[in-house]
Amino acid sequence: MIDLAFWATRADNGAPLEAGTYDTAITWKAPSGTLTGKATLVIPASVDKRCTDATPTGLVLLARVHPKSATVDVGIHNVDTKPHCIAAYVHAGERHHDWLTARIGTTAKVIELQFDDARTKAGIAYQELAPGATSWTTWDLAAWTKRTRNKAQTLPSGSTGIQLTYDARRETTVWRGLLDLTVYATLP
Repeated sequence: MIDLAFWATRADNGAPLEAGTYDTAITWKAPSGTLTGKATLVIPASVDKRCTDATPTGLVLLARVHPKSATVDVGIHNVDTKPHCIAAYVHAGERHHDWLTARIGTTAKVIELQFDDARTKAGIAYQELAPGATSWTTWDLAAWTKRTRNKAQTLPSGSTGIQLTYDARRETTVWRGLLDLTVYATLP
């Protein structure tokens, strides 16, 4: 099985796949010849919904850094055969995230970003992820680095690793687990 949502975010493959229905052509190249098949690919949308879930498995973290920028798309992707419910983000006038962190840099200097700055009247957005669905959020790392919450640091430039962690182990009514992914990027 090939997870197209995962591969769409890698290297030069483009951007995350949007929810929808796609006509696809699949080509297999082998020494004995080339095989081609056509299929319809359905990528379900995440659904804003107050739902419950008590499992710690079935999800993976996806990420893509926008070329020549410090913007990253982060996705929580359901690789399971059953739906899962997640704490997707926090409504706070702008999107915040109580479960996502980013560690940026090399072993010599690492900046850790939290995405939960000062706020009032905030509410959690829950989403149900059908099998194959992904909940995407987009983050401007340079802007979040400058916030008081993150000690008004400067984002490093050049080639670096970005370790993203979604930690929902303390949740009791939605998916509760730990997802971790490192991507490499050249930051401006």
